[in-house]
This record gives sequence, structure tokens and C-alpha cells, in this order.
Amino acid sequence: MINERRLRVLHVGKYYPPHPGGMESHLQALCQELKPFVDVEVLVASDESRTTEEVIDGIKVTRLAT
Repeated sequence: MINERRLRVLHVGKYYPPHPGGMESHLQALCQELKPFVDVEVLVASDESRTTEEVIDGIKVTRLAT
């Protein structure tokens, strides 16, 4: 029995949806396409003064406090 470990990918961006923008929507599309093949997480800035973690469509998104 082979113990295969999934590749882990951390995407670092400026913002992530629902924040509007072309780079944000591209990052979301990229994560959705990679999700079946690798473990994907996203690290972006927050508009708020606190750090939050959430799962959006199966993608863990950490928004760091500004």
C-alpha cells in the first residue's frame, strides 16, 4: 500500500472574493481548479483590524489584519 501525500499549495495575494477585482477573481478560479489535485490555502490582507479564517467553497482563506 502506497501512502501518497497530497501537494500543499499556499497562495499569497492582496485580497480574495467577495472583495471585487480581477486578480481576486483569478486567484479564486485558480484555487477552484487546483482543489481536486492539491490542498490549497489562501493568505490575503483583510479590510478589518483583525485576522479572520474562513472556508469559501472548500478553500481555507486567512485574512490578515491590516
